[in-house]
Amino acid sequence: MDPLMNKLQRKLTNDSTLSMGTEPLFSRQGSSTSVSTNTTMPSPRVLPQSLSFTKINDSSPVPPLQSNGSTLSLDSLHLALSGIKGANSPKVLLNQPKSTNRLTTTPTNEPSLDSKWCIVLVGLPATGKSSICKNLIKFSTRRFHEDYHIQNFKIDSFNAGHFRRKLSNFKDQTSDYFSVNNSEAKLQRERFAQIALDHLLNSLLGEQINVGIFDATNSTRARRNYIFNAIAEKEAKTGIKINTVILHVKCTDDKLWRYNVEGKTVGPDYTQMAHDDAINDFIHRAECYKQAFEDITQEELQSHEGCIYVEVDNAGKQCNVINTGLKDVEHDLIFAEMESFFTSYYNDYGREYETNAREFWCHPHPETVK
Repeated sequence: MDPLMNKLQRKLTNDSTLSMGTEPLFSRQGSSTSVSTNTTMPSPRVLPQSLSFTKINDSSPVPPLQSNGSTLSLDSLHLALSGIKGANSPKVLLNQPKSTNRLTTTPTNEPSLDSKWCIVLVGLPATGKSSICKNLIKFSTRRFHEDYHIQNFKIDSFNAGHFRRKLSNFKDQTSDYFSVNNSEAKLQRERFAQIALDHLLNSLLGEQINVGIFDATNSTRARRNYIFNAIAEKEAKTGIKINTVILHVKCTDDKLWRYNVEGKTVGPDYTQMAHDDAINDFIHRAECYKQAFEDITQEELQSHEGCIYVEVDNAGKQCNVINTGLKDVEHDLIFAEMESFFTSYYNDYGREYETNAREFWCHPHPETVK
């Protein structure tokens, strides 16, 4: 096995044996109250015709792949690990009563929620996954802290890309790094995702959070099977139940997707890249993911019986919620609030998002609009 993979595997093994309550490798305190929901996009620029999303489709060839540009080495990884501690109203398929949750009482007489939830995001790049995460964190924190006065409620997001950027020289990672043909980079990405997931589960079981969001594309069935197996293993070792939500985020409107891509040009992966180059690189990165993406089937859902499946398309304009057999959710306050958030997402957030997207497209550019 490659020495780098050996090192990452040992890191995963060490993380898995962390005692509950131990401070995680990545300290993420305060994220639930410091999330920005500013959806204002930069002023649109005139883009050359070659960068139009309409020019990138299923038949468009991906540029010739080059060797992986990552300079991630065993020594640098060791130093990093050592130094870092359909309609305007959504369609709802599940009608769950929003009743009160089972509550316990701490020694300070402050009510405490006793259920634990892991939200597994699924979706291609630029579909709105991270935006939904940020809004869910703000919504849930406000509801439980201000409306229910449950101050010990905590929710946090664990982004696989964040761990990739922390543990590698991501500035050298162009779209080639995400190619289905780049086997070395694929192994690295899988390891980074596993590290992120392990930190999420340890945070849940260590009573640091009530809800953990695994923010990644999770685009293959093999990756999703790994996630469910990891959760089952943690449950078996601790005897603690972890409720699981599969949140499949889609963006099937081409103009909304292209609007989302514009926001990626100011993201951490493209701070050193010119705007037009960033657009082109990200579109090709998305094509790499699209080639490898495996949709969630009914058969797969049945194999994970006992979870909640949520599908959100075009910022909540379509929303389906399906319970595949998870029991006792009708009395779970956390689930009731999550369901309310998802099914009202379009009215609460999607309409404003569509307005911003229309403003982006109201300045016709022959190079980008067909």
